[in-house]
Amino acid sequence: MNRSLFYLQAPVGNHSYFGKSDRQTAGLSAIEGWSALWFRSGTMSLAAAVAVTLEPFGDEQTKVLVPGYGCPDLVSALRFCGAEPVFCDLLPDSTRLDPALVDQHLKTDRAIKAIIGVDLFGIAEDWKSLRTIADRHQVALIQDFAQSVQTEDVLKESLVGDAAILSFGRGKPVCCLGGGALLLPSNADAARINGQWGGLGTSGTRRIGSMRVKRAVYNFSLRPLVYAQLARILGDRIGCTRYIPLQSVFRLPDAEAQYIERAVEQHWSHHQDKTARLLDLIEHQIPGDGLPSFRFPKNLHADIQARALLRLPILVAHSDSRQHLIRGLRFNGISATTMYSRPLTTIVNEYDGHSRYRALPNAEGFAKQLVTLPVHSRLTESDMRRMAQTVAEYCS
Repeated sequence: MNRSLFYLQAPVGNHSYFGKSDRQTAGLSAIEGWSALWFRSGTMSLAAAVAVTLEPFGDEQTKVLVPGYGCPDLVSALRFCGAEPVFCDLLPDSTRLDPALVDQHLKTDRAIKAIIGVDLFGIAEDWKSLRTIADRHQVALIQDFAQSVQTEDVLKESLVGDAAILSFGRGKPVCCLGGGALLLPSNADAARINGQWGGLGTSGTRRIGSMRVKRAVYNFSLRPLVYAQLARILGDRIGCTRYIPLQSVFRLPDAEAQYIERAVEQHWSHHQDKTARLLDLIEHQIPGDGLPSFRFPKNLHADIQARALLRLPILVAHSDSRQHLIRGLRFNGISATTMYSRPLTTIVNEYDGHSRYRALPNAEGFAKQLVTLPVHSRLTESDMRRMAQTVAEYCS
């Protein structure tokens, strides 16, 4: 029976919180040693982070090192600030930058003034290594937590950069259908930075009531019965990602920032992550000699019990097996995706209309093999058991 005709779990689907905006909350603004600035989106927050960290270099031509696999918004934010990306390859079968290659890039290209690392899918980047390399070459480190809203304690431990950003748009761990935060060390020149960004417009203030209605509609659309019908109508257009140049940066009004603060607090208090349970179920299905087409990214299990993921990535060695698995999961009521199905170099070259950036073998291989499984709070035990059984069946 094709379950997806009437039941389909979305690839991401944490519900949007209905935080109150009329009370003071702790949230991100209360993290000791850090200050929060609020923007309309995570991409705008990243552009602000790049501008702040590159400001000491004035009009000097600057480059920023970024992973070769990830969201195209990384490049949008850089180009908005007049910086050019330098794409760095990943470690083999990993979501992390290759530290040796990062070090090599910085040694050979003195125009690189910052590194952007990403907690891809919520999996931790090797921040200590990147911090050490950044200090050695006297460049800035920007931490991209757009897909990674961890517990308050884990977030505090992770903050080692010169700036960090979070995003609260559709499909993010804390979903407020918009908004982003830039975290800066409190010893930064807060007065100057607030002066620089305080003059930005806010592009209008949305009514809290209308925001609640939109979030209610969004939450309703993620119900498996409703999402199944939307998927049939919209097909591949749901959640598709493409390169879109950033045109402007707007601040977030105080009322909406407070709303997100409350949503972050609610996430910290109530979110139930399903990653560890799904991992256990999948590994229970794997025989001692493993599965021919299947493996986890090498850095997945590091501190996994303490972290919440946005998606659970798996690597499927053969393209036929990958497509069969995705179809099999969908047949069983689970929407799995290939996420960004191409490396950033390919996406940006296509948008620019010429092959300016060379291919990166590990990022290319990761993109060709990746399947992401949902781990959001809406999943049931039955959903996770069907996922584990389907992975074992189609990857054998």
